[in-house]
Amino acid sequence: MVKVFYKKLHKNLNKNNIFYKHYDESFSYKDLRNFYLRFLNVISYLPNKRSKIFILSEKSFSLYAASISTVISDNIWIPVSQTLPKDRIFSMIELIKPDLFIIDNFHTLEKIKIKNFLKKKKINLITLEEIRESIPVKKYKFPEYKKENISMIFFTSGSSGIPKGVELTHASYIFSLMKQIKEIYGKNKQLVFGDYHDISFVISLNILFPCFYLGAQISPGINTRDILFPLEHVKKNKVNTIITVPTTISRIRYYYKKIDEKINLKFLVLCGEPFYFDLLKYIFQKKFSKNVFNAYGSTELSPWGFSYQCKLDDTIKFSKETVVPIGRPFKNVKVKIIDREIFIGGPLLSNGYINKKDNKKSFQTIDGKKFYKTNDIAIKKGDIYFIKGRKDSVVKLFGYRVDLFDIDSILRKYDRVSNCFIFLKDISENEKIIYAAVEGRKLNKNKIINKLRTKLPNYMIPKEVRIFNKFPVNKNNKLDRVTIKKMFD
Repeated sequence: MVKVFYKKLHKNLNKNNIFYKHYDESFSYKDLRNFYLRFLNVISYLPNKRSKIFILSEKSFSLYAASISTVISDNIWIPVSQTLPKDRIFSMIELIKPDLFIIDNFHTLEKIKIKNFLKKKKINLITLEEIRESIPVKKYKFPEYKKENISMIFFTSGSSGIPKGVELTHASYIFSLMKQIKEIYGKNKQLVFGDYHDISFVISLNILFPCFYLGAQISPGINTRDILFPLEHVKKNKVNTIITVPTTISRIRYYYKKIDEKINLKFLVLCGEPFYFDLLKYIFQKKFSKNVFNAYGSTELSPWGFSYQCKLDDTIKFSKETVVPIGRPFKNVKVKIIDREIFIGGPLLSNGYINKKDNKKSFQTIDGKKFYKTNDIAIKKGDIYFIKGRKDSVVKLFGYRVDLFDIDSILRKYDRVSNCFIFLKDISENEKIIYAAVEGRKLNKNKIINKLRTKLPNYMIPKEVRIFNKFPVNKNNKLDRVTIKKMFD
């Protein structure tokens, strides 16, 4: 499967159609091939046959071209977020010890400091412009891809404070991609993928490489407005396929009280966060897309193992649930639910973390087979799976077992609540308190508490409820839970 997959990618490099479009700027698949031939010349001077390559750049055709070139030349791609502080980037460099660092420019003091650090460490550095200006090779061999080899390293967002580098193999990420292409896109053609996320967020893998495999177009949101409020970008660039997190749609829902024109996407795929039924109703009401999917996985799972095509009557069919189902696992994906927690194994499993000590907690052998311990609570109804929250949302309080997800579910049924985040905070060694952050307009804190009192026992009522007009988001456009927690200090 690995060699067949890459043969298709190499074949697509000879297409004449458009690969990249950003308003009036466009590049074809042949332009992509031209970049690749120049890239091959650059890496031919590296000492290692399979090199570890960091890429730090703003969104551009050259960023996508360098990322793709790294992977299809059988080197190891490590995307780096521009939003990371330099010290975090330095620690990543120390951990991985790359053979090459590719950067777009040195227009900021931070990037100059990175340049000086790389020079001190004697790590090769090159700009995207230098690659574009290099001489293309005339001939090249099809690499000998080995399915077990590392193809890319994605760093988790570090919600715990310490990002972990996850090693994805050729076999693991291609298995996941081929399943999602079959389950979601089928034989659909002329797709235009919108990209509104940081390249270092693993969701970019679900956008860039399916686009490349299908010979489709990609159109990135580059400025802040296009990323946060993509409707204008969607319209002007004729985007018809979006893979994003539910927070993106929640933001549109909050700010666009009236959407004048129909979006009419061919595909809308949501992932990375809980997807609630009230948001699904909104999506169908506004006719965003007839094909709405919920996908589930994580970076450690290369990155998806489940998908579910949503239907309008799901809100009736699953009326007792708050969240949209994640559906069924892809074929050959192994699933176990142990003490309510979902464990996932099979061909999609990554190689785990760079620091192998971290694997002991997250990867376990069950009945002789390796599984990823997701920390997600799941239930199964028939052959359909639901994710009901994080395992750490179930806590002991005053001797009672409390599921914070129950509080979350009740709050979301309140009409004016667009989003909420419930968490527990340690006040002292023996005292814990529930807090509730609630997003919405014209909300009354006392009314919210009174509503909770009609549904919950006293020990489950949040000690403090704070109203937000809008929640902060992190670099991946997900809800920024760390920042919200700090606001309660």
